[in-house]
Amino acid sequence: MQKLNDDQIVYLRDVLGIDSVVLPFAIPGESAEGVETGSEWRSSGDENAAKIIVLVSSETAGFPLNGESGELTLKMIDAMKLGSADVFILEWNHAHTPAPLEIMQTLLRTAKPVLIFGAGTARSLIGHFPAIGEWSAWEGVRFVATESPHDLLMRPELKRVAWAHMQVFMRGLSFG
Repeated sequence: MQKLNDDQIVYLRDVLGIDSVVLPFAIPGESAEGVETGSEWRSSGDENAAKIIVLVSSETAGFPLNGESGELTLKMIDAMKLGSADVFILEWNHAHTPAPLEIMQTLLRTAKPVLIFGAGTARSLIGHFPAIGEWSAWEGVRFVATESPHDLLMRPELKRVAWAHMQVFMRGLSFG
């Protein structure tokens, strides 16, 4: 599989107005170690310019930022009062499989603070359930995990708890 060059990326963004692209992680019929065949992920924003990374995974078919769950996620991100250029969003559509290698490499390469939506998403990344609502570290990457948007829609009483987790995240941000 060939990577896009800078000119192609500029064309997609500036001429066609495409901010995110769905990339297949595994080719159907082929297997990637620990990853379900056909797992897909996508990203939004500029990982180099962003101040934080938001990591979200779907617990159902499709991408997590679609539909009502996606609207709630974006409202929660917006509540942090960071501009859209300050946030790099990584999402994949299988919460119960490890995060695709590209996602893990991005997190390690940028070493920016990460807000993870969902304990299952965090577990898919680090291999175990972290303390929810507290700063933790994985391979030198600082993160706070909070409730998944799917869970918040199913149990609205958790929204107050998730907001408290996000406040812990916002208080702990340091951009140097």
